[in-house]
Amino acid sequence: MFQSIQVEIESVPLKISWSYRTKQGVLVTNPKKVNQDSLLIKTKMLNSNVHLFAVADGHGLFGHQVSQLVAKNLSKYMESYMKNLPVEEAFQLSYLKLQQLIN
Repeated sequence: MFQSIQVEIESVPLKISWSYRTKQGVLVTNPKKVNQDSLLIKTKMLNSNVHLFAVADGHGLFGHQVSQLVAKNLSKYMESYMKNLPVEEAFQLSYLKLQQLIN
């Protein structure tokens, strides 16, 4: 899949383009193995020039559920924290919040 958006950084118009592809792993003993990768793309977070691109690479028995949880919630937590904190801190706190959910 190929997507793109127009953004402006310091009054300079830019086009950001991306593409992605995923392939499920192979397990000889389980030919119907689920693809455990989840993709997260969130552009213009809080209507800003902050864009989040992430791949949650699941492993193990519940890998697909963990990667889906991360893809579903990471941007929500980040946007919540970004209202009062810099992006770097928002990401760190979001990561810790996800760790709590998973454990």
